[in-house]
Amino acid sequence: MTLSQDLYLQKIYGGLLGKVTGVILGAPLENTFWTYDQIKNAYGEITSYVRKYKQFAADDDINGSLFIIRVIDDIFRKNGTITSKDIGNIWLNYISSNRGMIWWGGYGKSTEQTAYENILSGIKPPVSGSIQKNGKPLAEQIGGQIFVDTWGLVFPNEPDKSSYFASLASSVSHDGEALEGAKFVAAAVSSAFSSDTIENVFIKALSYVSKDSEYFKILSDVYHFYKKNPTNWREAFEYLLKIKYNDDLKYPGPVHIIPNAGIVALSLLYGEGDFSKSICIATMCGMDTDCNAGNVGCILGVFKGPEGISETWKSQINDSIICSSSMGSLNIIDLPTISRYIGNLNRVLHGEENAKENEINLDFQFVGSTHGFKTNHSEKILMRNIEDPYDSKNRCLQLILNETKGYTIIDLYRSFFYIPSDLDDEKYGPMFSPTIYSGQEISCRILPNNIPNGTQLIASLYAKTANNKELISEMRVHLNSNEWQFLKFSIPDSEGEAIKEVGIRIYIQGKNNYYGPMFFDDFKISGKVDYYIDFSKQPEEFGSVRQFSFNKGAWRNINGVLDGTCSDFGSIYTGNFYWKNYDFSTTITPIFNNNFGIIFRCRGNLNYYLLKFAEDNVSLEKHTFEGKLYLTNKVMFKTLLNNNYNVRIIVKEERITVFLENQKIFDIFDENPVDSGCVGYMIFNGTRITINKFSLKEI
Repeated sequence: MTLSQDLYLQKIYGGLLGKVTGVILGAPLENTFWTYDQIKNAYGEITSYVRKYKQFAADDDINGSLFIIRVIDDIFRKNGTITSKDIGNIWLNYISSNRGMIWWGGYGKSTEQTAYENILSGIKPPVSGSIQKNGKPLAEQIGGQIFVDTWGLVFPNEPDKSSYFASLASSVSHDGEALEGAKFVAAAVSSAFSSDTIENVFIKALSYVSKDSEYFKILSDVYHFYKKNPTNWREAFEYLLKIKYNDDLKYPGPVHIIPNAGIVALSLLYGEGDFSKSICIATMCGMDTDCNAGNVGCILGVFKGPEGISETWKSQINDSIICSSSMGSLNIIDLPTISRYIGNLNRVLHGEENAKENEINLDFQFVGSTHGFKTNHSEKILMRNIEDPYDSKNRCLQLILNETKGYTIIDLYRSFFYIPSDLDDEKYGPMFSPTIYSGQEISCRILPNNIPNGTQLIASLYAKTANNKELISEMRVHLNSNEWQFLKFSIPDSEGEAIKEVGIRIYIQGKNNYYGPMFFDDFKISGKVDYYIDFSKQPEEFGSVRQFSFNKGAWRNINGVLDGTCSDFGSIYTGNFYWKNYDFSTTITPIFNNNFGIIFRCRGNLNYYLLKFAEDNVSLEKHTFEGKLYLTNKVMFKTLLNNNYNVRIIVKEERITVFLENQKIFDIFDENPVDSGCVGYMIFNGTRITINKFSLKEI
């Protein structure tokens, strides 16, 4: 079946929404603390979330699914192929050592950590995840199937390709039965795009599992039990998971894939195509609840589409997820935007276009989407996504108000940066860099209906920093009934602080209640960044210093400057992953040893330019997945401890120009450039540095 582009994207969105819903539902009830019987006795029949989160900090299920798939953009786009070694490089590129992304439970205990450290030490995939290297118990844990849903999303109605690449990706860290799980889950997601029943999805996906595997056996047993006893899922669980496949010696480890595979199968079949019923069964079964409900949720989300997921589940997510990669700007995600990115990856696979997500364009075109917007009066305002009443081909955000008599201020806003108080926990080590900056322009359009006589509505745009300083537009628009009106605002100097929030402020004044509705659409952020960082305003948080993500080293704010030290190596990053042309100035001071560098156009731990300082020279290097390349001869320059060094780097298209102490030291043309990326610093061999000046302007 051929999918229209719109339907394809809607179903990607449904799959991601379903994945996140299942993970959030299951996360509080994992088998670390809960069993099937305890869940049953405490909650009975689960029909909704068991915990409310301010903002859920993504765990390994979501992190892995969204970042491993970037191999298509980072490597396939250039080489036209994908190997397990390529996917291993993606691990090293986006995962910070001992922080974020995966479960750091210890080498030999956490399958993913074991594989990561194997790759880091030179043991390449697929040996890094093999039974031969790590042993059968470790290699056959559930991680083999929890990161692979997105392979089904990029290969709609192509279960043969999705299962192949899912197995390839899983082989980086897993082996044996775990690879069968990868094939099944990815094939199920792919098949769900056009199948007419969830039973057919199950049967199709099962056909990609090796018939002599234990994975095939348990799924077949679940299916046969279901066909004979199709009404009571608890009977199936009691027989299959508490009796027949309840063998810790045969299925060892904290989360072996086989019993959890049975739960996924049971939930799909007994859920009968109902999204809520399916993910709730997966959760009530216990074991690895977030993984199982997440996989089931993605399959059902694609099958049903976003319209098949009730507001009960959507409202807590509010389209907003955060991740834990080493690239801070990529960790702030809204589901519609990442859905479009995944849709573009499908086009990259077919040679049609590059996958880019550097523009912020929030247009509410996905059914039910909010792009993470909130209001300051949630108790008085109903916010929902609807079809544009003035254009049936468009969708927008609708606000219905209550109790707005007199003088009322309504803020409709979204977070583009996070601080610790925004989150419930930091279990998976999130880190953030801002995604909007001084110098950029905000724009949107708004339409109020039915403004009563004697009531006045005035709107303006605003931004707010992480320290709660408000930057309010001087452009205030008097709103007219039944008329779309445009607003725009150039973000002024934030005085070295991170921009955390932007939105539209509506002033309502009148003797009568105003109920609306109001319609909001086409929120865009464009223009060139022009900002600096005042380190005295950046507290230590998320294991580093505000606005920075990192990979190894100790990074602190000491006496109002950024201070970095390491035993062997460390790197720290800030800025936007998609910055291309810019003029970057900084002042760096070596305190102990003098092996350090400035990173620019950085696209991960392995992919960047490096201006590298040694004791008596400076060099310019390019690092890619293929290795290191010196771009020109070294320049002799002696660095002295406790001396300040002023550096200016200008990158424009293929040209790189570097000034040191106002003297041009490099001016080169790179025919095959790293085409965009953030900036940062790197330290080697126990070096300690401080940074007290930082400014950047896009050109």
